Amino acid sequence: MIGIWALGAYLAVILLWTTVIKRSVGEA
Repeated sequence: MIGIWALGAYLAVILLWTTVIKRSVGEA
């Protein structure tokens, strides 16, 4: 169970960070 939660959190962070980077690049 812990592994599943860790994987889910990891993917969520990647998606969030990717969105932030895209917004930064788009604004720039």
